[in-house]
Amino acid sequence: MSLTVHQKQARIILSLISVTPMVVAPLVDLNASHLLHPDWPMHARLHMLWALLAFSMLGGYSLYLLWISPWSIRERLQVSILINFIINTAFVVSAASMPLYGGGLADKQGGVPSLANGWDANLLVVAAMMLLLIVTLRLQR
Repeated sequence: MSLTVHQKQARIILSLISVTPMVVAPLVDLNASHLLHPDWPMHARLHMLWALLAFSMLGGYSLYLLWISPWSIRERLQVSILINFIINTAFVVSAASMPLYGGGLADKQGGVPSLANGWDANLLVVAAMMLLLIVTLRLQR
């Protein structure tokens, strides 16, 4: 069965979303700003790598579903949306609950710098991903 124009658009958007946890997050976080940060305890580093690997593998699985899986396109799109929604919602919940555990979007000594307008790059990317996921929900129907 061939894909509709909307299904093709959803698959392309979801592919771009899936690359973020699979490739972009490791590129940004596998350095001294995160995983190799000299002030981070060993156990925190373990959890950082665990999260990066899990998100990267989920992004890869999402791409497999979108382009290779024998499932119906509707099922593939829905599972990919769910995977990426879970990854991005986990960040939103983590950011919203920072006062409960003393977290921060950036460290004073390195980390992800704010954008020129003072916005946090992580929040901006995740907000864009969530908006794109809403678009794909509409497209995949």
